[in-house]
Order: sequence, then structure tokens, then C-alpha cells
Amino acid sequence: MGKRNLVRILAWENVLTALVSVIAGVGLGMLFSRLAELAAVRILGGHTGFGFQVSARPVFCNGGAVYRDLYPDHDADAHLDLPAPSGGTSEK
Repeated sequence: MGKRNLVRILAWENVLTALVSVIAGVGLGMLFSRLAELAAVRILGGHTGFGFQVSARPVFCNGGAVYRDLYPDHDADAHLDLPAPSGGTSEK
């Protein structure tokens, strides 16, 4: 097995580990958040049902934040040909 194959295997291993970690972290975070909420309601003597709702927007925002944290040097505007900002001086 050559270096190229080893690099490919390690890259896929890292990607799969990251995906499993993020999915498990979000899932367990939602579960324990709900359990903590139910415990607080019980301590305070309130009544609640065990309804569970997941909104897609916060999940995708969390995924975007994780991506931003993992790749801080990624320039989202790199594909745009924006003019360089002028320094306030003009050439004559």
C-alpha cells in the first residue's frame, strides 16, 4: 500500500470520525437539554408533556459554526473578484 492510499484512508477516517462526533454531539446535547428541562420543571412543581421538536435552522446554523471553527482560514469570498480597497490616495 502506497503513501497515497494511506493518506486517502486517513482522510476518510478523519471525515467519518468528525461526522459521527458532530451528529452524536448534537443528538446527545438535545437529549440531555430536554432531560434537564424536565428535571427543572419537576423540581419547580410544574406540569409538562414529553413533546420533542427539532427545528432545522438551528441545526444547520450549528453545523455552519462548527465548519467555521474547523476551517478558520477558509475565505468564503475568495471566488469573487472584488477590487482592492483604496487607501484614500489617488494617482494623477
